[in-house]
Amino acid sequence: MTKFKMNRTQFMLLTALNMLGSGILMLPAKVAQVGGIGLLSWFVVCLAAVAMAYAFSKYRLGGLGAIAENAFGMPGSFLTNYIYAFSVVIANVAIATTAVGYLLGIFGIQADLGVVQCLTIALLWLSTLVNFAGVKAMGRLSAVTIWGILIPLLFLICAAPFSFDAQLFAQNWNPRDLSMQTAVTATAPMMFWAFLGLESACANDDSVDNPEKSVPKAVLAATLAVAVIYVGSTTLTAGLLPESELVDSGAPLFVIFVSLFGSTASRILAVLLFLACVGSLVTWQFTMYRVFMTSARLGYFPALFKRVGKT
Repeated sequence: MTKFKMNRTQFMLLTALNMLGSGILMLPAKVAQVGGIGLLSWFVVCLAAVAMAYAFSKYRLGGLGAIAENAFGMPGSFLTNYIYAFSVVIANVAIATTAVGYLLGIFGIQADLGVVQCLTIALLWLSTLVNFAGVKAMGRLSAVTIWGILIPLLFLICAAPFSFDAQLFAQNWNPRDLSMQTAVTATAPMMFWAFLGLESACANDDSVDNPEKSVPKAVLAATLAVAVIYVGSTTLTAGLLPESELVDSGAPLFVIFVSLFGSTASRILAVLLFLACVGSLVTWQFTMYRVFMTSARLGYFPALFKRVGKT
């Protein structure tokens, strides 16, 4: 039984951090793979994300599995919990790999695949150990580490308009001569993936005070705020550097910061991004444990996963 509860603001920040950690740090490179024309996908993706957030705001206690059970019965609940649990595992590996990319960028290290894998595994274990601090610590961690993303983004928003090159933006618009339909189809899935985390408020509903009111407000507020951040940041970065400099980067925002602020300042901002990425990983590990625990209590996973400490 959870002893401590997050307040509504902490819960909203945890939800936003889950989304930003899985999306913002790699979005410039993902958009560059298609070109600026892929930005048109935001019209579709943001509408879909807000619609999903609204649907989740009408949730019932018990998380995603309970929502699915309401419509499809126990088979729907089982499939939802099972698929979501393992999707979170995969997402955590992706976030950890991104964090390692920024860490190596800070020190200017070109590491081989084996080193990256070892650092990723170590980071996953570290974030797991941090979760032993409990719910109260997770709420405070979210409130602090989200600034690791917001501060660099504030610098980007303030500085990028002065370096934005409309001609470069036009060159980056459609370098592969794709049709609008092809570009939108190619970019929409990865952009929608960046909203992975909006559903985590439902998965963590027993960790917040007054979940009947807190969860709906956290889902909608976090999704709307993150949508604005995504659209603004990706539009600005498309006019700052040639897409070829971003497409294969493991730390695209770091590359952008180097072009805007120089080496020293960009490393400081990259440290903040790394810490925010680690914070997001920790909160996602927290979400993963909640999903596995809920599933185990329903009998879907081994009983081992429903054992919890006094948090």
